[in-house]
Amino acid sequence: MRNISDSSVQGAGMVFSNQHTEIAHVLPRHEVYLYVLGFAALGANKIRHALQGYKTPRTFSHKDVEKGIEYIFKVVMEWEENLVEYTGEQNPFGNKDVLEVGPGPDLGTGVILLAKGARSYTALDRNNLIRLTDNSFYTHLLNQLREFPNYERAKRNICLFLENKPSALTYVWDRKGDLAGLSASSFDLFVSRAMLEHVEDVSGFFRRVKSKLRENASMLHLVDIKTHTRYIKNIDPLNILRYGDVIYNLLKFNGSPNRLRIMEYLDCLQKCGYEDIRAVKKKVADADYINRIKRNLQKKFENAEEIDTLSFWLFGKAN
Repeated sequence: MRNISDSSVQGAGMVFSNQHTEIAHVLPRHEVYLYVLGFAALGANKIRHALQGYKTPRTFSHKDVEKGIEYIFKVVMEWEENLVEYTGEQNPFGNKDVLEVGPGPDLGTGVILLAKGARSYTALDRNNLIRLTDNSFYTHLLNQLREFPNYERAKRNICLFLENKPSALTYVWDRKGDLAGLSASSFDLFVSRAMLEHVEDVSGFFRRVKSKLRENASMLHLVDIKTHTRYIKNIDPLNILRYGDVIYNLLKFNGSPNRLRIMEYLDCLQKCGYEDIRAVKKKVADADYINRIKRNLQKKFENAEEIDTLSFWLFGKAN
């Protein structure tokens, strides 16, 4: 990667920090308070998901069209910036068949990718959330894509998709999470955002998805490995690492963070046979916070490598 200021070579790949790595400064709070608060939040979330199911993949309502469009433009912009550095291609989406897993409540990223020159876009999700989004969302999105080089193609294909006709945009509802709805060797690029941390069997997932990728296909994932509960993630971002497996497994639900750390993801990719594996830290916790809480984390996390990492970009290529 360009603009690297610090890097460490590990057996499973390379971990980088650069000038874009953010530092989260966390104020001190009583450790018992944080433990009890996190425990209560885990229990409350389990009950909420049991009663309501999974309906809020983002931190704002799917009905907020303006914020939703702003969000997906940011997602695509960050993908593009990172892929340009990783692949050296000025248009990393151009003429590519793109797979996204975990797109959320709309296909907005896919419409933008088509407008940028992607050949096709396939979205796959275990939760059928796109039914929540009104068609007017795409009307507002297209209004912001008029100057894009492939605007007409993007417009035509989202219209075909909404009419349930063959389209360059495809949505696969993968209820079992086995990727059975995807054809083998079909994709040149695999992307996701804040999805991998919700996968229970990451090694199994990477093995399954590898068969769906063409030779030398690239992949890029933003992995968010901090606590996800909205208030707690700001005051105690590593809160979910405080609890032993018995307690955490009792309180987790389908989609709870898997608690894997950055080096474990790199190790999974290496064991599954991917190449050119690297990770770039996006956000880290400040050293004072790490020093305060380390002794209160579960033993298996206390000495984990790169424990300060809260989110990171993960890269790899299928061989």
